[in-house]
Amino acid sequence: MTAHGTWLAAVARRLLHRDTFETMVSPAVADLQAESSQGWRRRCRHYAGLSFVLGWGLVVDLRADVIAAFDVDARRTVWLRAVCWYLAALVLDAWIKDGDVPWHLLDAPARQAALVSSALTVAFAATAPATAVAVFYLRRHGVSIRGIAAVTLLIVAATSACWLAIGPYFDSLSMQIYQRVDSALPATSRELGNPGYRWSIWLDLLGDRLRDTGTPWRHGVSLLGWALLGFVLAKGRGWRVAARLAGFVATWLVLAFSVLLFSVYSAQAPSTAAQRWRDVLVMLATGLVWLLLEQRRKESPGDSSAVPSGGRMTAIP
Repeated sequence: MTAHGTWLAAVARRLLHRDTFETMVSPAVADLQAESSQGWRRRCRHYAGLSFVLGWGLVVDLRADVIAAFDVDARRTVWLRAVCWYLAALVLDAWIKDGDVPWHLLDAPARQAALVSSALTVAFAATAPATAVAVFYLRRHGVSIRGIAAVTLLIVAATSACWLAIGPYFDSLSMQIYQRVDSALPATSRELGNPGYRWSIWLDLLGDRLRDTGTPWRHGVSLLGWALLGFVLAKGRGWRVAARLAGFVATWLVLAFSVLLFSVYSAQAPSTAAQRWRDVLVMLATGLVWLLLEQRRKESPGDSSAVPSGGRMTAIP
């Protein structure tokens, strides 16, 4: 017969740090097993207390993991590098965005609105690679999986909150740009081969984006896929990082192409919101595929690609 509390102790052993389990949960399990013969009411009280101890232990460990993710060493080896990558992505996105705006069709107020709108767009776009870099170096720093997940959710929540705050202002800027370009484009610009045809397509895409107002928190959720990318890459060393990146991109291309073929053969044109959610889900699916592959590789003998913890805190097995 299995001793009382054994299954709960097994769950706690996998969720908690070893020292937390030994100092908090193990004594409670011992008390439960020692007094289990004193009736079901006494056992229920012990189970309630053990559940509370387990929950409090999770809070304690989570606090320790988050502190480890932002300590002095992590700020130098993780967040400084993430900021550098963010600034590099910011410059690159700004350079790309500069050629994607019809500046010659804008008057002074619309030009100012386009500058602010472009700055906000590249500021949010640059958070994606920066998130991948942060998770990459957090894993290399030895922060536990629970700590990495907590930090990632903090980034996702902060990004979503920022977009919810500035979303109406951003839409007003986009509407101002749309109205100006729509009035400046000649009617013949929608004819194929006309010099203004490119900007008529750009205007249609801007109009679709203005109509997509139902999912402002998608910008934060999209960072989860980039976090998975950083986690997958951190498992390699040297040339294996580049090999994993190439494999991740190849997997993404296969999934994206498969979804695109399904959309074509289903003869149903998805909405703009559905297309953007599709991109987010394809990135998440790619990361999950690689996590499953990592789990299979971990279970097989002779895996030499795992990264040693090298930090103060290690992942819970």
